[in-house]
Order: sequence, then C-alpha cells, then structure tokens
Amino acid sequence: MNVSRSTLNYQARQPVRDAPVIAVMRELSAQYPRFGYRRIGV
Repeated sequence: MNVSRSTLNYQARQPVRDAPVIAVMRELSAQYPRFGYRRIGV
C-alpha cells in the first residue's frame, strides 16, 4: 500500500462557529436543488 500515515490519520476539522451557516446552506440546497454552490455560497 503506497499511502502515507498522515493521510490515513487525517480527520477533517470543522470549526464550531461555521456549523449554523453550513446547516442553513444544506437546507437551501435541499430546497433549491438546481442552485449551484456559487448561488448558495453567496
């Protein structure tokens, strides 16, 4: 296996302060599936 240890041990960390914004963005993407990431991210 040609994978480094740091890649296997990596865990994405999401700041707690961004959690409410991400939740709203997910709701919007479910409500408006045709909107792309650029329209929802603005």
